Amino acid sequence: MNARRFLFLVLTLLLAFALLPQAALVAESRTISGFVSSTTDECLRLIDARDYAGAQRLALKLIASPQWKSGDLEAAGAIRAIVDAFYAANKADFAKKVLESAQKAYKATGDTALALEGRFLPESARSSLPVIDYTKKLKPRAVSIFNPAADLKRIRVGNQASVLKVMDSTNKKVAYMRGLDGVLWAPVQEAHRQGIFTALGIAPASLDAVADQLIKGYASSKQKKECLALLGIIGSSTGNALSDGTRTKLQSFLVTTMRASKDVVLRRQACLNLALQSSILASSVDAVVLFYEKSRNLWETFPVQQVFEYQKECISLLPNKSQIKARIAAVKELYTPNILKFL
Repeated sequence: MNARRFLFLVLTLLLAFALLPQAALVAESRTISGFVSSTTDECLRLIDARDYAGAQRLALKLIASPQWKSGDLEAAGAIRAIVDAFYAANKADFAKKVLESAQKAYKATGDTALALEGRFLPESARSSLPVIDYTKKLKPRAVSIFNPAADLKRIRVGNQASVLKVMDSTNKKVAYMRGLDGVLWAPVQEAHRQGIFTALGIAPASLDAVADQLIKGYASSKQKKECLALLGIIGSSTGNALSDGTRTKLQSFLVTTMRASKDVVLRRQACLNLALQSSILASSVDAVVLFYEKSRNLWETFPVQQVFEYQKECISLLPNKSQIKARIAAVKELYTPNILKFL
């Protein structure tokens, strides 16, 4: 090897080593959503399985990540989702440890701080969150007209955010991914509705008929949780997308399920999806207050906070608002101070 070729090789290697950190940063930026998502999903799974120590160890890894230390909004929402899951499992010591560690690792400001606190963000901030929309890649005939028996199976539901994703017609690949299972991702935007409806084959003009079909078929359905979640998305539609009669029937059905279901998962889903409605009826608010008064299960009453946060404008107009506030204040439970902030 002559001197010129040797020198060129040395310079090439030096340049490659110099670019390694930059390449690593690029690779990291491409996997932020994947890392945060997979870590959060596993933490929530461990909490559901009552492996609280394992979930906490994983949460601390998320807190130590470059994503959180750079103030990533998605990471803030993910950490809050884990904190909320600990609180709902009545593990306040684990929740406080994770939250304190996050606050110590990075001093969040602005929307990131609000997300870490579990607060409602302006739509401009929420719309900046990564949403993976695969529906554009679906062939026109890949999704047929909505069929509850087949298509409810394709919906993936979270305890804090309702519909998280919709799988394709094979139920193996993601057709639309809305976000992670945390309150940051719970409020429904128009883009979310359109992505979900497109993936499921639901025409905008058919929402009244689909809601009626879901309600009538609920008793015999094997996907009750998914049915409730889809009703929540349908009920979040604004304007004239739904008739007044359908809105009333839909909320009445969610209230009945919240009150009478023997399954705690379904009671929680019904309450959560009342929170997601475009507006809430006075009778629905009264039912949620009664639900909070009667239950002593922190896991199932967690979404009551979301009802009062997301529906605070509607609730502020109710003539019995002061009585509602007094009834909530009389409930000596973990979520009461937070709910009162919205009243």
